[in-house]
Amino acid sequence: MAQQVEVLLIDDVMAVRGDGTVRVGLDGTGYEIGRTAGHARALRDSLACCVAAARQAGGGRRPGRERRASVSGPRRGHRGERLRTGAG
Repeated sequence: MAQQVEVLLIDDVMAVRGDGTVRVGLDGTGYEIGRTAGHARALRDSLACCVAAARQAGGGRRPGRERRASVSGPRRGHRGERLRTGAG
């Protein structure tokens, strides 16, 4: 027997049928809220001045992606010594 699952999105503030989910973060906590297209646009518009003045945070690791080590100065250690000796 086949089954069909239907997901209904609900605007979490107005309790009417929604169009999508808006993800926001505040103080290190992520939130999702169901909104209609118009209410999602109004939420984005009301936050636009704050977003424009803010800087984007790092956001943590994403699955499947490796972080690259940053280089803040000369590297030390056996391999680095060999490279310097061979170059000079």
